[in-house]
Amino acid sequence: MKQTTVAHLIIKRLSIIGIKLAFPDEYKGDLLTEHDFAMRTDGFDLINQYPDLFHEVCDEVDRMIEDGSCHFTDDGIVVYH
Repeated sequence: MKQTTVAHLIIKRLSIIGIKLAFPDEYKGDLLTEHDFAMRTDGFDLINQYPDLFHEVCDEVDRMIEDGSCHFTDDGIVVYH
């Protein structure tokens, strides 16, 4: 099973269009730590900086949950089936 977060999905989409976001070393390597940093206002602030993309990704995750291709854990991890 593959795991990711909404933040990581947004960062991946941004990289496709040429916006590269690199985690500071102290946040690298842990999925939830990276996610939390990416969403914080003193981090990448993804919700406020890219609100349309945030909502687009959330809608896609909601559709995948509905069709059973993934689930969302209490910790905020998106797990693909």
